[in-house]
Amino acid sequence: NTIRGVAAESLRSMTDAGALLRGVILSAKEKVCLHSAPLSCAPDLCPYARGFFTRLDDALAELPLQGCMDEAAIGELARRHMLCPHELSLCIAQESDVVICDYNYAFDPRARLRRFFDEGGAYTLLIDEAHNLVDRARDMFSAHIAEKTYADLKKLLPTKGGTPAQRTLRRAILALQKHLRTLRKDMAQDGVTARRYAQLDDEMVQDCLSVLQCLEQMRTAGSAGEYGALFDDAYFPLRTFVDIYAQMDATYGLYGDVSARRLELHIQCLDPDEQLHRAYQSVESVVFFSASMTPFSYYERLLGTRDMAATLDIASAFPQHNLGIYTLGLDTSYRARERTLAELCSALCSFVQARKGNYLFYFPSYAYMRSVCEEFSLRSSAKVLLQRSGMDEAERAAFLAAFDEEYDESLAAFAVMGGIFGEGIDLVGDKLIGVAVIGVGLPQICLARDMMRQYHDDLMEDGFSYAYAVPGFNRVLQAVGRLIRTPTDRGAALLIDKRFERADYARLYPPHWSHIRRVQAGQLSAKLEDFRQNGPAKPPR
Repeated sequence: NTIRGVAAESLRSMTDAGALLRGVILSAKEKVCLHSAPLSCAPDLCPYARGFFTRLDDALAELPLQGCMDEAAIGELARRHMLCPHELSLCIAQESDVVICDYNYAFDPRARLRRFFDEGGAYTLLIDEAHNLVDRARDMFSAHIAEKTYADLKKLLPTKGGTPAQRTLRRAILALQKHLRTLRKDMAQDGVTARRYAQLDDEMVQDCLSVLQCLEQMRTAGSAGEYGALFDDAYFPLRTFVDIYAQMDATYGLYGDVSARRLELHIQCLDPDEQLHRAYQSVESVVFFSASMTPFSYYERLLGTRDMAATLDIASAFPQHNLGIYTLGLDTSYRARERTLAELCSALCSFVQARKGNYLFYFPSYAYMRSVCEEFSLRSSAKVLLQRSGMDEAERAAFLAAFDEEYDESLAAFAVMGGIFGEGIDLVGDKLIGVAVIGVGLPQICLARDMMRQYHDDLMEDGFSYAYAVPGFNRVLQAVGRLIRTPTDRGAALLIDKRFERADYARLYPPHWSHIRRVQAGQLSAKLEDFRQNGPAKPPR
């Protein structure tokens, strides 16, 4: 949401300067729905869908020749003409020069705008924050089905009587549940919660197809509505799962994992190169851009460019001497966290005491963040702000608004790397004067990531870098990138982990970090004071 706001503001700046451009922001259907029963999209259920095309032309005639139609403007137009806002926004997109939208509208097979991409056209994709596309693409080209979903749907089906369609669906779900239960019990017997599979039993595949066929028949007959959102939760993931399984190759991995005593079966895309490459064939050109596409070779390999893309590495627009950047060689690995907790908190206290102002501390997990925050609060008089899991938009806004306030002491905000405050936020000037990054940002070790690692190792590529190190370090780059947002911003960044001082991580540093310095805990206050007075020292040769 933050990034699309920046794109919209850029478009408005262009139109304010006289550019005759019309743009539109596409929002998720559930965010803009006006119906009292959200997402009841059938014309016989929704007055905004009923007679849609008879009222559409009058609405489109009111579109301004230039400017950007955002969620509020579209909602107002939709109310005036009794039109579905989501469908109206898609129609406006066809009348626009610029469409601002999430990646899934261009790439996700389940959500891509077929009216644009099925036949292709003279379109250019401007892919902002392109470092995110690799993992997003892996997710978009993956699928999963959940044992709980089919158990919940079965509960809504009558155990006796019912329609022939209900009886057939119940039998099909029972057969599928038997296979899922067997997989789960086998894992429990072996004492594991996740397991990779080469393929599924042929009988299980057939039972998946049987459930899918029953759901499709009910959907066609118009009887799906009585099961609400649960029907969609059962139907759409299963359809995607069956489709991907039918064409699964070495670029996919199949695995199951158990959570809360229920099994989820996943088909994980390990390498999005081919699918992304195919998606580019329906457009005229593609531009990827990001402040943290480091190293280029990683993104060239996984973004499907096939060595056809020119690359341009532009120097930072901000004076290098405005950023003081330091490494502190503590061990923050999972096993060492309790042992080094006191030393870490001492360093963070020294950091905020060096100069009064607002600071952001980034952590690899919520649990680690909370434990450090609790200890830090006992040691420091700074005002503490803590990111909470699942914050809504109002809570996010309140978190960021705290950086606008004046405090008697420093503000120390605790956040999670790669989360909602890890990128795309602009705290300019003195709103933020220091960032500490604790840990190298590695994604959580799991079977899916280990399969990616093995896949790249088998191709004689550095599997650990592809699956863990580079995605993790990108979170670090993004976190540090929150600090200097304009040419006059000035601040210090502290990278706390002994791995930052290893050669393999030093190779990932961007050019504008060439002045990075190692510090010892006892030197930190003096180094920060020296930076405040004189700017960063040059690194030793």
